[in-house]
Amino acid sequence: MYSTGRGRIVMLHLDPSGRVVEARPLLELESHLSYSVMFEFDGALYMVPESSALGRIDAYKCATYPWQWEFESTLLEGVRACDSSIVEFKGRWWLFATVIEQPWLIPRDNLHVFFAEDPLRGPWRPHAGNPVLCDVNGSRRAGRPFVLNGSLYRPGQDCSLGYGYGIRIKEVTSLTENSYDEREVAYLDPAGAYLATHTLAVDERMAFVDVMRRLPRVPRLSVWRDAAAS
Repeated sequence: MYSTGRGRIVMLHLDPSGRVVEARPLLELESHLSYSVMFEFDGALYMVPESSALGRIDAYKCATYPWQWEFESTLLEGVRACDSSIVEFKGRWWLFATVIEQPWLIPRDNLHVFFAEDPLRGPWRPHAGNPVLCDVNGSRRAGRPFVLNGSLYRPGQDCSLGYGYGIRIKEVTSLTENSYDEREVAYLDPAGAYLATHTLAVDERMAFVDVMRRLPRVPRLSVWRDAAAS
């Protein structure tokens, strides 16, 4: 929230036409939260929000769908990670994140990968090649990786022209404990009134993209003068 300078996780309830009919906070802490990624495991729904300010990656379980969430476990401790994204692929769990290693580094130019056999109990082990990617054009996550027709795709933020300017869709062509490779297959470029994109969310039925939109300038000073004169 702008009033506190601290983000919180809010769920939007949409009707079949995509119109927001309800918005309700799900999770709010004393530190900043954002970029919540959900996954299913053993019949339950879990959420991993970004909590880099806490220096750890936590998972929360949905106790009562969809509004009640409870702390489940800490996945990684002592790691300042941005935009952690968890996905199961070919029988193993993978976590993609930007790790803030030094305070003077811009936290959008690297991609770290971790893997585990169990997403809640771990242990999460780092990829041998971390960081597997260092590139302002698409290292940082732009949404949860998704599997389509047996292939894994990773949305990445193109920050070359500003934070989250566009979204590059990468097909992950090699993913093991020791190797990582990807190739770009699509690019989402903001156009018209949109200044930038940020994240892409894909499921079996639809896809969502959140964007930054240009609003008309409001001449605040002239409005204030007119009001004072009246």
